[in-house]
Amino acid sequence: MTDDPTSNLRRLVYYSRNRTAATPEAMDGTIRGILDTSRVNNARVGVTGALMFNAGCFAQVLEGPSAAVEATFERIQQDERHGDVSLLAYDVVEDRLFTEWS
Repeated sequence: MTDDPTSNLRRLVYYSRNRTAATPEAMDGTIRGILDTSRVNNARVGVTGALMFNAGCFAQVLEGPSAAVEATFERIQQDERHGDVSLLAYDVVEDRLFTEWS
C-alpha cells in the first residue's frame, strides 16, 4: 500500500437535466444555495471541481479521494433538482485540474 495521497485521486464528470422550474431570479437563488452548501461540504471532504449550469442542465467535474467523490455523486443523483443524471467519465488522475474550487 502506498502513502502517496494522489494514488486515490479521482475525477468524475457528469451532466444532468435541471428539474428546478423557476423565474430567473428564483433560479439565481437556487444556484447560489447549491454553491454555498457545496463549498462547505466539498471543502470538508477534500472535493474540488467546477460546476457549469444553464436553464436546461448542469454539468460538473468532481475531483478528490474516491470515497468522497463517490459519496458526493450519490447525493447529486438523489437530489430532486437533478434529472437524468449521466456519468460521462470516472478516472484515476495524478493531479487536480480545479485546485481552487470547492
